[in-house]
Amino acid sequence: MFIMKMYNAFCQLLLAGVHAVGLINEAVDKGDPAGTLESLKLPSAQLKSVDNKQALHYQTLLEAKKKQRQEVEYRIICIQNVISA
Repeated sequence: MFIMKMYNAFCQLLLAGVHAVGLINEAVDKGDPAGTLESLKLPSAQLKSVDNKQALHYQTLLEAKKKQRQEVEYRIICIQNVISA
C-alpha cells in the first residue's frame, strides 16, 4: 500500500511538471515575457530563484532554445529521409 501511495504521488508530481512545461511553452510561443515569467514561477515548474527583472532575458533565451531544438529536429528528419530513400 505504501509503494502504491508513493507511486501515485510521483505520478501526480510528474504530471504537474509536464503541465507546467506546456504552460511555459505556450507563453514563450505567444512572445509574452510577463506570461513566460509567471509560468516559470508556477510551483509545479519547480524552478528556484526566478528573478522578475529577468523576464525579457528568460523569454529571449527560451525562444532561442526552442528555435535551436526545431532546427535539430528538422535535420534529424532530413537525415532519416536520406537514409530511408
